[in-house]
Amino acid sequence: MPQLGSSTWTFNTDDGSHVVQATMNKGMWIRISVIIDGVTVIEDKAGTVGPLWRDHVFRVGRHACIVRAKPKGSKWSGKTIFELIIDGESIEEGEHVDLSSPTSEPQQTPIAAAEPLSVQRSVAGNPIPMIPVLPPNCSSCGAPINMSNIEWTGPLTARCATCRSAVEVQWKKLG
Repeated sequence: MPQLGSSTWTFNTDDGSHVVQATMNKGMWIRISVIIDGVTVIEDKAGTVGPLWRDHVFRVGRHACIVRAKPKGSKWSGKTIFELIIDGESIEEGEHVDLSSPTSEPQQTPIAAAEPLSVQRSVAGNPIPMIPVLPPNCSSCGAPINMSNIEWTGPLTARCATCRSAVEVQWKKLG
């Protein structure tokens, strides 16, 4: 399959080092994949690249992440560049970022007190990949809501592109 774009980032969190890869491939369908530590957390396909050029939202531990796919050069080429945004900060490809706590001792606070309810952990304490779930329609204007017609205002908040009212974002376990 011809590749339309690819990027890789590495960063540290309190629970270890993570590698995020984003790729766009062209075959029978155009597919975008976001892979964290070898596990596919987002996979989407479309007949054209246009619907895939948007924000793809996920979590790594307590960090809200966005892979932004956008056209590189002419829209007609289909070539894609990716941007990784973690907790509202853009991360350069190839840059190694340390997001772990500044303390050398691990904090012994209960997980429920340290993280929002949308973060879940396995029995071993490892983060479980989560994806956002949006309501089908805006509660204010009734416009259809999907990932391509909302505006992300923060890692966990969004608003309707039609009336600009707040949209409730819930998180569910991937898989």
